[in-house]
Amino acid sequence: MQKDPLLFSRRRRRRRRCASPAKKKCHVKTNGCGSGWSAKIPYMYKKLLTPACNKHDVCYSCGKKFGWSQKPCDVRFKKDMYRLCRCKLTGWRVVLRPLCYKRALLLYSIVRLFGKKHYNKVASNWCKSCAIPYGSPNYTV
Repeated sequence: MQKDPLLFSRRRRRRRRCASPAKKKCHVKTNGCGSGWSAKIPYMYKKLLTPACNKHDVCYSCGKKFGWSQKPCDVRFKKDMYRLCRCKLTGWRVVLRPLCYKRALLLYSIVRLFGKKHYNKVASNWCKSCAIPYGSPNYTV
């Protein structure tokens, strides 16, 4: 029996796209997807999207110090959430992806509309160079 090389390469490409880069240990302050309105997010999606929320928190907190403006932080937040939906919801759970994408779009819309007051103009004192992979809009979750 011969293996399908196209299928194999497709699987390999998917693994590469869904692999997370190794990060150094660094003390960063995040609250996950944890402001008041996030209580409306179903638990499964809240848990799934928490890495993107944490990264977005660091991007907002350290943006001034590292030159990250609000819009790139928000756009990366959306891309990271979509990536988590695509990479984590596989197999039979693929049917949950459309709702996950909708939740991600809702969260993105909320931060675009109401995030300005939370985007720090002064960098937090814990923003050090080791925080860059945890918050940069140039890195993926």
